[in-house]
Amino acid sequence: MNVGMMIFKFIFCSLLFISSAFADELGHLSLSASTAQTSDDLSLKTYGLEVRSNRRNLVYPYENSKSEAWDLGARHSTSTGSSEGLHFSHSFTEGFVGKKLNNRWYLEVGSGVSNLESDQDNDSFSTFSTKLEYSFEQLYFRSRYGHEDTILDMRYPRAISSYLKSHKFENTLLWTPGKYRAKYLIKKENLSDGNSLTYQDLELKYNLSRNSYWILAGFGFEKYSNSKQSSGYWTPEKFISYGPRFEITGPAIKSSYFHLALNLNRFKDENEDEGNGYYLNVGIQSAERNENHFKIGYERVKSNQGRDYWSVGRPYLNYNYFW
Repeated sequence: MNVGMMIFKFIFCSLLFISSAFADELGHLSLSASTAQTSDDLSLKTYGLEVRSNRRNLVYPYENSKSEAWDLGARHSTSTGSSEGLHFSHSFTEGFVGKKLNNRWYLEVGSGVSNLESDQDNDSFSTFSTKLEYSFEQLYFRSRYGHEDTILDMRYPRAISSYLKSHKFENTLLWTPGKYRAKYLIKKENLSDGNSLTYQDLELKYNLSRNSYWILAGFGFEKYSNSKQSSGYWTPEKFISYGPRFEITGPAIKSSYFHLALNLNRFKDENEDEGNGYYLNVGIQSAERNENHFKIGYERVKSNQGRDYWSVGRPYLNYNYFW
């Protein structure tokens, strides 16, 4: 058993006691499993487990959430996969503490251990993350920093061969005036191979909801750039994508709910080469979000650019238990 898993088991047992004896809100246990397969022969299976003393969502608060609370928790994930003939296994364990200062502000800090074993080498390093959230009426803002690996970001094979690490800065702004929903995300990363990248995503959607169905339709724009090109993963100097976006959520059979998100994209790179593609995420959830529930779904990304073609399919399963 690795050190990370031992740490997680200790934190997990401690949280069960703390949640039962002292927590003001329901504890939250989350389980996840997924398997991804790309058209360029990357395969990745991932299993995740997270436990926290209080369930937490500042944008859409859970029922009976308190205005102030301390959150304690831990995350653990294990992954196995292969890329271009290179086989690997990866584990990540993180403990975190959060403080809900009031109904507007939330702060969380975490630290963990990342372990990688591959055909070439074995290595590990310490991770760190911090997150600040603000929510008031129609406005939500989140700022996050993390020193992390890139194993789950699909930057293969460099992510494995050189154990690629990242200093990641990410800011998200969500504004919901009336029936409109505007969201802006900007992410900057300084990678351990000397590359730095910037990713931006802007979307504007209009609420067409009727009865108990949540329906959003609008338009999105993405821009992705890298300071240098690398042979170990996709590093365009400039990549622009835009197109219509749709989102639908509503009741299905009995107490279940379904979810569908679809982005249709037109894009071009620094060479003015154009292409098209789409992002699809469809799933069904067994109950509403305040109750114990599982969700099964499928995520797919596909792109065509001239003779170049790339796709990834990822079936997934999530389970949420509250106590």
